[in-house]
Amino acid sequence: MRKILSMRPLRVEMLLIIGYLVATRVFSLSAAKVGIDLGPMPLFLTDLTLFGLLACALVKQPGRIMFWLSSGRGATGSGLALWLLCGMSVVYFLIAFPIYKIMAVRDLAIFEYGLFFPLAYFALSNRGWAIRVTRYCVYSGVVLAVAMLAQRATGTNLWLGELARHLNGQWVVYVGSDDYGAITASAMMGLIAYLIFEREYRRFHAAGAILCFLALAANGARSAVVGAALAGAASFMLLSTRYRIIFGIVCAGLICAVLAGATLPETIPGVPALHNLSIGVSSALSGSSDMDAQFRIERWRDVTATWLASPLFGVGYGRNILHKMFAGANVGGKFNLGMPHNTYLFVLARMGLVGFALVAIAMGLGIAKLGYSVKHYRQADDFAALNVLVTLAGYGAFVLFFERPMNNAGFWIMLATGVRLAETSRAAMLARLSMPQVMPPRLRHPAIAAFRPARF
Repeated sequence: MRKILSMRPLRVEMLLIIGYLVATRVFSLSAAKVGIDLGPMPLFLTDLTLFGLLACALVKQPGRIMFWLSSGRGATGSGLALWLLCGMSVVYFLIAFPIYKIMAVRDLAIFEYGLFFPLAYFALSNRGWAIRVTRYCVYSGVVLAVAMLAQRATGTNLWLGELARHLNGQWVVYVGSDDYGAITASAMMGLIAYLIFEREYRRFHAAGAILCFLALAANGARSAVVGAALAGAASFMLLSTRYRIIFGIVCAGLICAVLAGATLPETIPGVPALHNLSIGVSSALSGSSDMDAQFRIERWRDVTATWLASPLFGVGYGRNILHKMFAGANVGGKFNLGMPHNTYLFVLARMGLVGFALVAIAMGLGIAKLGYSVKHYRQADDFAALNVLVTLAGYGAFVLFFERPMNNAGFWIMLATGVRLAETSRAAMLARLSMPQVMPPRLRHPAIAAFRPARF
């Protein structure tokens, strides 16, 4: 484990990537708000990390970054789609800024955070670093889960806070915001991947998955549950029969735990959290009686009408996209009041079908490449990265996802990590097949060193 997580040799860009992922996954929005003022312009942790990665790329790989900036090539198809998206976003910003000022800057930042993909892709020059990023991303979710459960058990409010929801005619108190639920859900699915494909540290991964599941129950984020279910469905389709059985047993155990939470006495440790999760799931299935669901449905109807007014290119940056409900939402620096709590509808409203297609292509190409790698090469880290990405992508359909910097940047970093993992898995397999079996291990291709097929 120590070797897997080792940061040696020290590289500034990897310290920035891993440090950012760990800080934002453990401390979420409170970490993302850390920053400095550069004259009249505030720069937050995400912006500082982005500029740091850009500076490292310009110093260490100036040819690659300048080639991508000038042509969009060199960072796979996902990088090309994001290059086009970033170029469009600059045009949208220049049109909107004279009228909407800071609100146009907000929307520019949301789409320009796609720059994290090529910068992370260039920084991850080998499979070893991509594995480290994936492990830190998943294991930091376990750290968060422990903190959430400690707050629930002791009643001491840490940095996580609490959230009360009115469900099934009663108020239920949950630990933390929905973002914490997404982090623990994605970490849980990543740990399940390690549990299935990797012999080493199996007890640690099993214990971590259980802790993340209990933390998700204590958080009660239904959108995170949907994301985890989507990742489970995708995994089930990609795995062979042997692995499907193991994966199915694990998922069946989690489902049974949720169902048991509604019937077992709350004096049993862990059952109160399961009970609250059961209430949340049953309330979501009840439809119109769920206030939280109605809150989103009304916003989705409103923003859909806004998008249909300009379906191809959207309404642009800065202006309100929830006209009926929040005509004066963009005041007092409360930037998120006028957002629909669905990232994909937000993209459609701002940049129309063209912008949405570019986002979908960037996400889809990366996830598809990773899915192919999982299906054919069965590498644990590839599987874990895939589960993290699909969980977060599903979660984004119900919340402020790209609209929040730590979610936005974290997703593009993990997509770049997943693409690099998929590429190195393929390269290592081809190298392994091309080498004579009689050749001594010390003379084999170095790409094979980090490649070990899954086994039991």
